[in-house]
Amino acid sequence: MEKRKLAQYFGVSKRTIQRISANPMMIREAARENWRFDSGCSGIMAEVEAELGKRCAPGCVRARAWMLAFVPPQFINDGEIQRVIAGTPTWLKPASISKKWKVSKKTLYRHLSAEASSRADLIASMCLVGSDLFRIEDIDEIYLRRSDLLR
Repeated sequence: MEKRKLAQYFGVSKRTIQRISANPMMIREAARENWRFDSGCSGIMAEVEAELGKRCAPGCVRARAWMLAFVPPQFINDGEIQRVIAGTPTWLKPASISKKWKVSKKTLYRHLSAEASSRADLIASMCLVGSDLFRIEDIDEIYLRRSDLLR
């Protein structure tokens, strides 16, 4: 899969994808962290290793390894894989979200904290090597888009 489409899916730059792809150990560690509470962690790690062992064309990455490493387990399904392949924007950084929706970065980060409100479970989040990302669908359900406020 193209790095450009993976970058669109995660809402990050292509350079970020290239930086992480250059260090497979980052992907392995992220997968281990992502699946630490799952009983089938060893099978997942074997699948990640197998994916990372395959060669890719220049400018491409192994989407399955990235999915297993970074996407929360409840979102790993065929529909989500199709979103990755299509490059559908699904996750965004808080700075990008606060530009498009009427919500501040501070409010979004409260959803990550332990003392978050009861709505915290409605906003799915993940960490992509130090960058917190939030799921666009969940943000869209709770907050108004800034473009809608102008009407």
